Amino acid sequence: MTDEEAELDCVQDGVLLVRPDLATIVVRGPDGRAWLNGLVTCDLAKKRPGDAAYGLKVQKTGKVEAELWIVLVADDEVWLGVRPERAADLVAQLDRHLVMEDATVEVAAEPFTWALALGVRAADAMELARAAGASGGLTSRGGLPVAVLASRGAEGALLAAVLVGVDPARAATERGFARVRVEHGIGAWGVD
Repeated sequence: MTDEEAELDCVQDGVLLVRPDLATIVVRGPDGRAWLNGLVTCDLAKKRPGDAAYGLKVQKTGKVEAELWIVLVADDEVWLGVRPERAADLVAQLDRHLVMEDATVEVAAEPFTWALALGVRAADAMELARAAGASGGLTSRGGLPVAVLASRGAEGALLAAVLVGVDPARAATERGFARVRVEHGIGAWGVD
């Protein structure tokens, strides 16, 4: 069995742990979630702390500005995982939409670890990561459950908790994740 086949098996029987290169934008304030809900393609209105979502920030014309992994940390705090090269511009764009809302938006100064646990045992991965101090929630992509995991600081505890606690679990390789992505119809922004 090739590594790519083993990674595909992990998605079907356990989880595949993907480490996207993401910067973190933090939205804080009592109006933050409701305000953000009007600016992204996913519905955050019904989400609660401990939930996650995948969405896009688009222009009025529909042009995609950024792909977003969203974690609702608290009633007044939301973390957005975005490509590092888009973070500063996205904060500037979002900030222009703040008028009377009691909210702030900024690129996080401290380092964050982001991980996606794709597969049938995503809920188990999420619980293990939370026990290791991470925040996160469940969403789906390509019909697969996905635990969106984020934590402040070093990645060691978060990744180890998932890789040791879920069986089977593997860290994704570029080729393995590409195969999983294609076979499950998960588009990649800027590629597909």
